[in-house]
Amino acid sequence: MPDGDSPFLAVPASEWLASNRSAFVIADRFPVSPGHALVVPRRVIATWWEASEQERTDLLALVDVIKRQLDAELRPDGYNVGFNDGAAAGQTVGHLHLHVIPRYRGDMLDPRGGVRHVIPGKGNYLRPATEPYALVDGQDRLLRDDLLRCLRDPRFDRVDLLVSFVMKSGLEQIHGALLDALDRGAKVRVLTTDYLTVTDADALARLLDLAEERPDAVTTRVFHDPATSFHPKAYLFSSADGSAAATFVGSNNLSASGIAGGIEWAIGANQAAPLLTAFERLWSDPRSQPLTHETACGLPSALAAGRAHRRGGARAGGHAARPSTGPARDASGLGADTD
Repeated sequence: MPDGDSPFLAVPASEWLASNRSAFVIADRFPVSPGHALVVPRRVIATWWEASEQERTDLLALVDVIKRQLDAELRPDGYNVGFNDGAAAGQTVGHLHLHVIPRYRGDMLDPRGGVRHVIPGKGNYLRPATEPYALVDGQDRLLRDDLLRCLRDPRFDRVDLLVSFVMKSGLEQIHGALLDALDRGAKVRVLTTDYLTVTDADALARLLDLAEERPDAVTTRVFHDPATSFHPKAYLFSSADGSAAATFVGSNNLSASGIAGGIEWAIGANQAAPLLTAFERLWSDPRSQPLTHETACGLPSALAAGRAHRRGGARAGGHAARPSTGPARDASGLGADTD
């Protein structure tokens, strides 16, 4: 490949993530996970076997450098590192590059096999999607795993959750990934209800805390109308520019049994426009009231107690301390719960 034909050399040095005398690191244009990076030799060579000993040493040194950066910024749970050599192995750019792919618990149902399949469905970015709908059945596929993946996907800077009730056990499942989304600038809206007073006051207390810590990023509203049942369950992820979307609609409330244990069905799709329109209609309905202590399911005393308990826990830099255990940093330490 002539030097001028390499897309990697078209990336300006100002966008490099790291570099040394023989190579540089750039973000992958088609990442299979947040933080997916490429280590590229400055010299245009097609394969690893053409690289000199010095180039190989420098390439591997940059793998270590970008790994440390990703550990500090994204805290992944593992890595896949490797390269494709030749068209038969899937190489599509004739300029050697090493993939450094951060992996996160929940980014696929069963990661065993590692580089044998990396992340199914994301390898061939040149092939149009052939399955616009997917069944999430709570058995072979858990909605929690899809939620974690979407919350960590840098394409999605808008997160809209519409559920009949929220339980602290459900927030525990996604807490770490939710903070990751907020850290990268995503906007989160939650619309729930006080219908049948099922929604958990402790969960609402946590949402209130997040709204106070990040007032421009987190908003919760409570649909209040004793005469009207409220049973929608939808998880909507989209980009502000409309370039990407993932949606899940089904029977799953935001609880541990709803997203990570019970037999619940949801349909996943990559089209969000009609769902976002419907969400906006409910969000702007006068019966959808901003979450305050007074609107929190009619349980202000329980809410205040739960909030006081949360504030007695560890904090870091003004934000809720991130957990170190549970499903991949996704247990918030809110305590045991029943659904």
